[in-house]
Amino acid sequence: MTQTTTSSDIYDVLIVGAGPAGATCALRLANNGLRVGVIDKSFFPRDKICGDGIPGRAISVIRSISKSIAQELEQYSKMNYIARTGFFINQYPEIEVNWKNDAYTCPRLIFDNKLVEFVKRDAKAKIFEGVKIDSIERKGENIIVGNKKNGQYFETRLLIGADGAQSVVSRYLTNNKMSREDYCVAVRAYFENVEGIESDKTEVYMSKKHFPGYFWIFPLSDGKVNAGFGMLSSVISKNQVNLKNALHEFIDESPVLTKRFINSNQVGETESYGLPFGSRRIEIVGDNFMNIGDAASLIDPVSGDGIGNAMLSGKLAAETAIESFQENNFKSSFLAGYEEQLYSRIGKELKRRTRALRIGTKYPLALDIAGQTFQIPLIKKIAHWAL
Repeated sequence: MTQTTTSSDIYDVLIVGAGPAGATCALRLANNGLRVGVIDKSFFPRDKICGDGIPGRAISVIRSISKSIAQELEQYSKMNYIARTGFFINQYPEIEVNWKNDAYTCPRLIFDNKLVEFVKRDAKAKIFEGVKIDSIERKGENIIVGNKKNGQYFETRLLIGADGAQSVVSRYLTNNKMSREDYCVAVRAYFENVEGIESDKTEVYMSKKHFPGYFWIFPLSDGKVNAGFGMLSSVISKNQVNLKNALHEFIDESPVLTKRFINSNQVGETESYGLPFGSRRIEIVGDNFMNIGDAASLIDPVSGDGIGNAMLSGKLAAETAIESFQENNFKSSFLAGYEEQLYSRIGKELKRRTRALRIGTKYPLALDIAGQTFQIPLIKKIAHWAL
């Protein structure tokens, strides 16, 4: 049975999900004469379980949309500037990598809410919080989404799925299936009073026992750290790994980390979350819809970073949406331009990182080779990651 909507419930573009991908999309759609609605199942501020890293790509995307918003964001007191990362591989000495582009750490509870505040203030989009979408159906050339329990429905010519790893939009409108080989699960906890923390430096630890996977420490502006551990879902299933236990085992089994965490206090619970890797291409466009962010499986298979690619996808989807209204064309063949632009920007990068993931998974000795290689003076000298 087709649900009915009133004129006030009809939008040119409807974005499901107000995280960084959805918020970026809404910001890019601003001032283009389109009626934009944004729906999220939560009320902001809301937490998003994550490593809390904000990479250079995320910052550059915001700058390309609005220099004033980018400047305001970068000057925000909760944004902790990051200049370098220390990598610790097995028993080898630390490998320090300097970042070419600006990067930050900021709790997603704060960062995501800040982006939503920008949307409310600058994009003039209508935001509906606390609405969980559980119904999607087509009505002629439009799509209707809604919540059956409260009978709230919205109609749109163009639907953009920005609703994360467990995307409802993807479930209803695509044939995508979860693949353990292309999915990671991670756990995260906050700690205070961890010794030896440098505010502008993140730390990544890798060991043979917990490979492929890594432990991280990301400093935050309030003196706390985000510490976590992630591993490929297929490996977790095969080896029956308890990630929450593994997080604390990693600390307890490392003499260096044990000393640094000995006087620390954990703040809150250890939380888990899923990461759909961009190690495979899934269906992300169709007639009248595009998927962005985690709903499009764009997370870096090596670093686990998803926010940069998510925000880039939000921007590119918005630009394609603007073009689709100019041409009055909402067919998948036209919207595929978004997918082409996205993968022209990040496709080769994702393929390289996927190869590294597959090699590491199949050949654990690759970890030792990496540790040895980065001890070569010339390699250490030129080691930079540009995100």
